[in-house]
Amino acid sequence: MKMKIKDFTRPEYLNPVMDMWEFFNENPQYRLLKYEAVKGGVRVYYVVAS
Repeated sequence: MKMKIKDFTRPEYLNPVMDMWEFFNENPQYRLLKYEAVKGGVRVYYVVAS
Protein backbone atom coordinates (compact mmCIF):
# COMPACT_ATOMS: atom_id res chain seq x y z
CA MET A 1 0.00 0.00 0.00
CA LYS A 2 1.29 3.39 -0.96
CA MET A 3 0.83 6.20 1.54
CA LYS A 4 -0.85 9.36 0.26
CA ILE A 5 -0.72 12.87 1.68
CA LYS A 6 -3.46 15.50 1.55
CA ASP A 7 -3.51 18.99 3.04
CA PHE A 8 -6.70 20.54 4.36
CA THR A 9 -5.72 24.19 4.65
CA ARG A 10 -7.31 27.59 4.44
CA PRO A 11 -8.47 29.28 2.24
CA GLU A 12 -9.32 26.17 0.19
CA TYR A 13 -11.14 24.65 3.18
CA LEU A 14 -13.08 26.96 5.50
CA ASN A 15 -12.97 24.52 8.42
CA PRO A 16 -9.99 22.20 7.80
CA VAL A 17 -10.58 19.81 10.72
CA MET A 18 -14.27 19.24 9.96
CA ASP A 19 -13.55 18.96 6.24
CA MET A 20 -10.88 16.35 6.97
CA TRP A 21 -13.35 14.19 8.93
CA GLU A 22 -16.04 14.63 6.26
CA PHE A 23 -13.53 13.48 3.63
CA PHE A 24 -12.86 10.25 5.54
CA ASN A 25 -16.56 9.71 6.32
CA GLU A 26 -17.46 10.07 2.63
CA ASN A 27 -14.55 7.85 1.48
CA PRO A 28 -14.55 4.70 3.65
CA GLN A 29 -11.97 3.08 1.35
CA TYR A 30 -9.35 5.48 2.80
CA ARG A 31 -7.67 4.64 6.10
CA LEU A 32 -6.21 7.50 8.11
CA LEU A 33 -2.70 6.70 9.35
CA LYS A 34 -1.88 9.97 11.06
CA TYR A 35 -2.45 13.70 10.93
CA GLU A 36 -0.45 16.74 11.95
CA ALA A 37 -1.03 20.45 12.28
CA VAL A 38 0.38 22.64 9.53
CA LYS A 39 0.09 26.37 8.99
CA GLY A 40 -3.56 27.09 8.24
CA GLY A 41 -4.87 23.58 8.69
CA VAL A 42 -4.13 19.88 8.85
CA ARG A 43 -1.98 17.44 6.83
CA VAL A 44 -3.20 13.85 6.68
CA TYR A 45 -1.40 10.64 5.75
CA TYR A 46 -3.61 7.82 4.52
CA VAL A 47 -3.75 4.65 2.44
CA VAL A 48 -6.39 3.12 0.19
CA ALA A 49 -7.72 -0.04 1.84
CA SER A 50 -9.38 -2.78 -0.19
